Amino acid sequence: AFGLFAALNDGTVLALPTHSMSNSHQVMVHNFTIDNIYPNPFNPVGTINFTVKERSAISVELFNILGDKITGISDKIFDIGSHQIDLNLDSFSSGYYMIVLRSGDETKMKKFTLLK
Repeated sequence: AFGLFAALNDGTVLALPTHSMSNSHQVMVHNFTIDNIYPNPFNPVGTINFTVKERSAISVELFNILGDKITGISDKIFDIGSHQIDLNLDSFSSGYYMIVLRSGDETKMKKFTLLK
């Protein structure tokens, strides 16, 4: 704990109000979003940045531009807040792809380009 005081020109010392800080900060996130895929286009490594509004199971899948599922990337529980998943698509050919994130009844999709 600490105190904050102000000394006035006439020698008076005033105790200023303090606020306690707690280690339990609550994160307020209002949306489940894919924030970005960086870089876009990428070759062959990139990062998916996304935000989760409540602790939940999130599946991350890769689709081709025709809508065919190529592979699952992640399927685990994420806490509230911002997260990132690194992608390495070295074994995939150049082209347009989509990342699809699913959380409960919400689905988010973002298109990106792989250039080799």
